[in-house]
Amino acid sequence: MHISRRRAAAHLTAAAAGLALLLAGCGGDKEKTPAASTTPMPMPATAAATATPTPGVTVTDLLGRKVTIAKTPTKIVTTSPSALEMLYAAGGTAIARSSTATAPGVDVTKLADIGLSYQPNFEAILKLQPDLVVADASAQAQMATQFDQQLKGVPVVFVGAVKYSDVATSIRTLGQITGTAEKAKASADAMDAAAKEVTDAVKAKTPTKTLVLVAGRDGQLSAALNDSFIGDMIKIAGAQNIAADLKQSGQVPGYATISLETAFKENPDVILVIVPGNTPGPSISSIVSRSFPTLNAVKNKRVHEISLDVFLQSPGPRAAAGLKELVGYIQPDVKLAGAPAAPAAPANPAAPATPAASATAKPAAPGY
Repeated sequence: MHISRRRAAAHLTAAAAGLALLLAGCGGDKEKTPAASTTPMPMPATAAATATPTPGVTVTDLLGRKVTIAKTPTKIVTTSPSALEMLYAAGGTAIARSSTATAPGVDVTKLADIGLSYQPNFEAILKLQPDLVVADASAQAQMATQFDQQLKGVPVVFVGAVKYSDVATSIRTLGQITGTAEKAKASADAMDAAAKEVTDAVKAKTPTKTLVLVAGRDGQLSAALNDSFIGDMIKIAGAQNIAADLKQSGQVPGYATISLETAFKENPDVILVIVPGNTPGPSISSIVSRSFPTLNAVKNKRVHEISLDVFLQSPGPRAAAGLKELVGYIQPDVKLAGAPAAPAAPANPAAPATPAASATAKPAAPGY
């Protein structure tokens, strides 16, 4: 790709100004933030399975901690959106959830609110007299000691999804605890089956140069590294992550701050954008498309906004469908059973891509 330095500088200046205007209004917490994906995600069944009482079980959670649960829990508190979704996918039920948590098919208004994931109200949790707390190994790992100290002997199990396979592992662990192993196995096996189907379908394909951008509240863009949840998923889906060699930076593990100059130089074939919130006006996708018309991803209309919930803030069971959606963007000639159709591209590269719904949100980070 060839472009003059003067023209490139003009593009960069215009893009930076546009992004600053777009992102300046993003703030507050994630509550009521809709997914940014333009493709609806199939929702897994969440009906509670019949629990088989167990005399007690010891499990190893996602942080490598051995936790003993004396009896089958009946009063379970979840402290993140991912934890809630995984519990219901395993066949369990909760009495409480974090403020922003939702789960397909679950009326969360009937569950007690224990505060936001990044600042759980431990006093409120204790008042519920839970016999198990399910916490988030990605969003709350740094709080593990605080959980143990504040909850005074209540068993705490950390589940989550640092990588795609962690979802199935977490669901199986929860099924073992709640006595719903059969339901948990079915849900976890579906996650594994989706990954195998995708892996087999793309193994003969040339990896597609892909960049995943996450927009922060301060206007800073971050790129997903291979050891992020979405980074792991795009690799499974047949991508070559052009940000793989960047060093971790910023507040969120698995991400690196990236300049527009770097994104421009690498010339990705696919750009996937995750937006934590969007003020009324043009989307980041449309700004990129207008500012960098010579990028391969723009010329070929392969700039897409993807779901905040599924791929970043609430990684969980819906990622099985999300993985197939990613294949549609990254390896579009691969056809998978039950894969959602990729949204139609804009009529021209300068036309706005389908924007995320207007909302306010916290800076992008897993598990809010």
